[in-house]
Amino acid sequence: MSNLFKYKIPLDPESAMEEKYQPPSQHTVFYLAFVLVCTITTTFFSAIVMILNYCFPGSLDGTYLKLFF
Repeated sequence: MSNLFKYKIPLDPESAMEEKYQPPSQHTVFYLAFVLVCTITTTFFSAIVMILNYCFPGSLDGTYLKLFF
């Protein structure tokens, strides 16, 4: 038989609960908020540029925005 159960370590119920739930750190919350703000800003700016390109087809000619859209 294998030595899978060779070492019997008693489990402390309090330490088991601490390992299960760890609230997110402040750094993680800041990073997620930063990513969310950047995504919303980029989406909003892209929507404005696409509307300008659709409504006024020649308005973006000669600009750097024309390279990306």
